[in-house]
Amino acid sequence: NTPDTVACEELKSKFGTFDLAMINYNSAGPYPACYSNFSTQNKIKEHKRVLNRNINHLISCCNILKPKVILPFAGAYVLGGKEWRKNKFLGTTTIDKCASLIKEISDHKVIAMGENNIFDLKTLKMNSEYKPINEIEMEDYITNILSKITYPYELDSLPKINTLENAINKSLKELKKRVQKYKINVKSKIILKTGKKSFIINEGKPEFNTELIFSLDERLMMRILERKSQWNSAEIGCHINIFRSPNNYEIDAHTMMQFFHL
Repeated sequence: NTPDTVACEELKSKFGTFDLAMINYNSAGPYPACYSNFSTQNKIKEHKRVLNRNINHLISCCNILKPKVILPFAGAYVLGGKEWRKNKFLGTTTIDKCASLIKEISDHKVIAMGENNIFDLKTLKMNSEYKPINEIEMEDYITNILSKITYPYELDSLPKINTLENAINKSLKELKKRVQKYKINVKSKIILKTGKKSFIINEGKPEFNTELIFSLDERLMMRILERKSQWNSAEIGCHINIFRSPNNYEIDAHTMMQFFHL
């Protein structure tokens, strides 16, 4: 059992029956879209694996809750600007595809909802017919409109090398204090690449034997250091490219980087 399924069992025991279950099916984040340790083909495989894992988990929860209706519920987003090509590798999909897959592999009743749709919990009916997402129009909009966007940090002047290095070194000192304060224990070796420079952020533990390399634009790095932008938002938004070898996920490594600033 996972913590989620245990929680579902507790809910089922406490409340009995459910008319509607709204459960997440997307993984917002840079994996595998930003990971250069994967080939294009393996990124697609990981993209599909993550989606199938999420939807199977959704179904596992609903097998316990046994709702009358499932509404797949998750934040969905697309990338624009210079990152737009990463869209096909995101750990996300549309509500339409999620609902279709649930119908294929389970007996649960599932609905999809869009803007202006209202679902009546008493009658278990919608006020109007759901309009499916037109993926051809969506892809055309991403390719021809969103891809032309310029991000705010791209309009910044390039920071002077000495200014950036000094800010990084000062932030490293502050990071060490914060790591001790919040008792964050990171086992991965972490290397930061920005501009033409590399910095060791964390030495790591040899027994864990995992190296993480974060690469990002020095203008964005400067914004993060000065708290004009935030590491976690930049990572989720796929502005940080990552190399991880071997492919061992350590959540504390990513948590720690959120404290890397002046």
